[in-house]
Amino acid sequence: MKLVIADDQQSTHQFLHKMIEWKSLGITEVHHAFHGKEAVELIAELSPDLLILDLKMPMLDGIGVLREIRDLPQKPKTMILSAHDEFEYARDAMRFGVQHYLLKPIDIVAVSQAVEILRKEVERETRDHLEGLIAQVCRFKTMDAVTSQLIHIGFQALAVNGYLCVYVKEPDMEAGQAVSLLPTSPCQFAVRINNAEAYIVHGLKEEQAASDIARLYENGLPDSAVIGISAVQRQADLLVTGLLQCESAAKVGFYEGGGVYVYSESMFTEALTQHQTDEMVRGMLAKLELDYSEQAWEKAVSTMFAAFRDKKVKPEAVYQICCHLLFMMLSKKQGYEAKFSVSMLEAQQTLEQLQQLFSQYMVDIIGSMLKPSFAPEDTIYQIKQYVESNCSEDLSLDSMAAKFIMNKYQLCRLFKREFDVSYWSYVTMVRMQKAAELLLYTSYKVVHIGQKVGYPDESHFSNAFKKYYGIRPKDYKHKHTQESSTTNQ
Repeated sequence: MKLVIADDQQSTHQFLHKMIEWKSLGITEVHHAFHGKEAVELIAELSPDLLILDLKMPMLDGIGVLREIRDLPQKPKTMILSAHDEFEYARDAMRFGVQHYLLKPIDIVAVSQAVEILRKEVERETRDHLEGLIAQVCRFKTMDAVTSQLIHIGFQALAVNGYLCVYVKEPDMEAGQAVSLLPTSPCQFAVRINNAEAYIVHGLKEEQAASDIARLYENGLPDSAVIGISAVQRQADLLVTGLLQCESAAKVGFYEGGGVYVYSESMFTEALTQHQTDEMVRGMLAKLELDYSEQAWEKAVSTMFAAFRDKKVKPEAVYQICCHLLFMMLSKKQGYEAKFSVSMLEAQQTLEQLQQLFSQYMVDIIGSMLKPSFAPEDTIYQIKQYVESNCSEDLSLDSMAAKFIMNKYQLCRLFKREFDVSYWSYVTMVRMQKAAELLLYTSYKVVHIGQKVGYPDESHFSNAFKKYYGIRPKDYKHKHTQESSTTNQ
C-alpha cells in the first residue's frame, strides 16, 4: 500500500520516519512532498492509497490540494496533520471526505491508529471493487486493458505480488458450500459460476509454488470433488490465462477421479484433428460391421476407452468421438428415433462413468435397432430385391452387410443356399441385363450406361460387359440393331 506525506517541514517527515514502522501497518511505499503542487503531482502520478496532509504549505495549501485531486479516478484516503485547529479548516476538509483531523505536536499512537483505520477502509473498498472485476472476468473469460489495469492497482494496494486460479467442481454439493469448506486467505476471491462450479483467485503475498497451495486444498472436500490449480501468475493481464489453466488442470479428474490437480503443459495429448477423429470412428465402425454381437461391441468399446486412457486424449475430444459414433450408428437405420442424449453423455464426470453410459446406449442400439425383427432368410430376399432395384448403387458385400445388419459371410452363404447362385454372380447378372436393355432401348452413351449400372469407369464397364456377353457394348448395340433392321425388312 502506498502513502504520500505532504508537509513543508523536513522535521515532520524525519520524525514520522523515525517513530513509525510503516511496514507493520501494511505500508510498502512512502513518498514525500514538501509543497502543495508537488503533492498534487505525486498523487496524480503514483495513485497512492493514503495521504497525510499538512494544511499550511507553500505554493498550494492542503485544502487546495484536496480540491485539485477531487476528480481523480482513484483518490487517496486522507488524514490532516496540522498545527491549526480553526473550525473553518476542519469544516473545509470534511467537505472533501476527510474524517481524520489530527493536531501537532504529533501523537504517534493517534497517527498509527488513524493510518490503521484508513488502511482497513482501503482494503475493504479494494476487495469489494476487485471482487466485482474478478467475477466479471471469471464469468466471461475476457478482460480489456482498463479492467486489467484496475485489477493490477487493486493487487498492489493489497500487497499481492502473485496469484493463482483455482477451479472447484463438486457435482454432489452446491459450489458455494464446497468453497466454504476450503481453506481461506486474506486475499482470496471466490466466484460461484453455477450450482456445481466455482473459481477462486488466490492472491499471494510471499513466494509460494502452485504445489504448496495444492496441499492446502487437499483436505476438506468429498472424494468426488475436483480442484484444478493454475501456475502462479505475476501479471494481472494473465488472469484469463490462469482461469483456462485451472480448468484444464481439473480435467485430469476425468481420468483420475476426485482430487487436486496442478496445471502442466503435458497433461493431455494434443487435440485430435477432425481427420484423426473421423479415422478413429471409421476404424471402430469397420471392426464392428464384421460382427454385431454384444460381445463384439463390448470388446470394441473397452479397447477404444483403454486407448483414450493410454493416450490421455482431451475429454472434449472423447465426448466428440462418442457422440459421433452413436450418430453414425443411428444413421444406419432411417426413421429410428434417437434414444440417447448428448447432454447426458457430456454430464458424465469421469471416463468410467462415460464408458458405462456409452455402453448402455450401444446395448440399446444393438438390441432395439440393429437386431433384425425378421429371420435371416427374409433378409436375403430383401437384399435380392434391393439389388434388382438399385443396380447403380454400391452393392459391395461390406456395404450390403452394413445396410442390412448382417455378417457378410453369412450373407454369401444364405444367398447361395436360397438362390443357387453366388451373391456377386447375381449382382453381375442384374447389372449386365440392365446394361443390355439400356443399350438396345435408349440413346444413352456407353459411359452413361456404365454409370447407371454401377460402373463409373467406362473401360471397366466395357471389360465386364465383354466378359459376360463375349462382345463389347458398342458392338452389342450395333449387332442387335442390324438384326432388328433385317427382321423388320
